[in-house]
Amino acid sequence: MLAQSTKLTFTAETWAAVQAAITLRRRNELMLGWWHFHPDFCRLRNCPVERRAHCPGASPFFSAEDVHLHATCFPSAYHVALLISDRTPEGMTWSLFGWSQGMVTARGFHVLADFPTGGAPHATHAAPGF
Repeated sequence: MLAQSTKLTFTAETWAAVQAAITLRRRNELMLGWWHFHPDFCRLRNCPVERRAHCPGASPFFSAEDVHLHATCFPSAYHVALLISDRTPEGMTWSLFGWSQGMVTARGFHVLADFPTGGAPHATHAAPGF
């Protein structure tokens, strides 16, 4: 894995190590997807608030590199990618991406909250996109 301050590159060796770990555990595990985090670089760099509103990196995004990684390493219909970002005024946001009609696109999802034994789960829904 190669890293810069704003970029992380997964190498063939990275994925080989992941697959080797899954195989070694012998639990018949299946890799469903991957996740990554986008920090609020504008806030970390103390950019003026008025500049943040027009910064192209201020909102969550799934980059061309993210799409390429997903298409190359997670080509099955059930594979998903989770993007966690704190770049929005609301704070932490979660966005899910996956396959739809042959393209990687934003997907909706449900979050099931913990519930007491015997109780019903509490679910919230997030629409596709941000």
